[in-house]
Amino acid sequence: MPGEDHNQPKRVLLVDDDSVSRSVLAKQLAARGYEIMEADSGGSALRVLTQQNAPRMAVVDWNMGTINGPELCRILRGRSPYVYVVLTTAREGRRPLVEAMNSGADGYIQKPVDVDELEAWLVAGQRIVELQDGLLKAHAELERRATHDALTGVRNRGSLLEILGRELRRSLRTKSATGIVIFDVDHFKRVNDTYGHPVGDEVLVEFAARCARAVRDYDVIGRYGGEEFLLVLPGGSLPDAAAVGSRLLDGVSRRPFKTSAGELTVTASAGAASTGQGYLDPDSLISAADAALYEAKRAGRARLHVAVEAGQPESARFGEDEPATLKGPDH
Repeated sequence: MPGEDHNQPKRVLLVDDDSVSRSVLAKQLAARGYEIMEADSGGSALRVLTQQNAPRMAVVDWNMGTINGPELCRILRGRSPYVYVVLTTAREGRRPLVEAMNSGADGYIQKPVDVDELEAWLVAGQRIVELQDGLLKAHAELERRATHDALTGVRNRGSLLEILGRELRRSLRTKSATGIVIFDVDHFKRVNDTYGHPVGDEVLVEFAARCARAVRDYDVIGRYGGEEFLLVLPGGSLPDAAAVGSRLLDGVSRRPFKTSAGELTVTASAGAASTGQGYLDPDSLISAADAALYEAKRAGRARLHVAVEAGQPESARFGEDEPATLKGPDH
């Protein structure tokens, strides 16, 4: 995030179409420890300020070509991150000051610029930029805590259901599919009973990490409850969900989990379903995947079952023509 570098607020962009004035001010500020970048127009200033690690403070001349100082301020106030702007002008009186502040400027200095006065504005700007970045970081952390599981760091149940609902609404609009996979750690109660809950927590943390590494960038995985995890696959058909789920099962069981109690062999079971099967709301889609998970558990665990089509009888799960079971290698 811009502003995390403590030297970042000391960088200043000078925007002025008068190269002589700009050069003089640049030398004065550089002598006081500021790192200076320059732009000769509002348009070129915008290009600089949209770059990575752009300055967070700008000293902007009022009178420039197409995009003057106040207009540049108005544009910047609709963007993020926040750029602290001091306007400079040869105009006198209260009206330019009022207009400058109404445009979104943070400071206002008449020309010729007194560098001591300008530095006072920039010192205040440095504090404001640092405070704003601190508030953004605090807000981001609060949002993360509200949407992510405290133990595993993946999405929590509420966040998952919100994302799933959004994806299902999108599916209805675009007539595309959304897939889900529900995973459950096999014999997790046995781990807790044998090694204690702290070791069980270690298993869940590593399980979540392996799952997160196995899914696609645009898939969303989270802890649905206890040792159960839910994967949402935007645009995912049933074969997509089964393929990603099978790969995830393989990633979980491929090598032992290292815990404080030693290495433990961990497997998981899974159930997959998709809106393409006729499950068009969160409850029915999750229920279908959960029923498939139950069948995977009943069939011996360490495997993935897919849900039957909506409206089919439960006996269809055992039909010889139903490719319902997928197992990872060495299972």
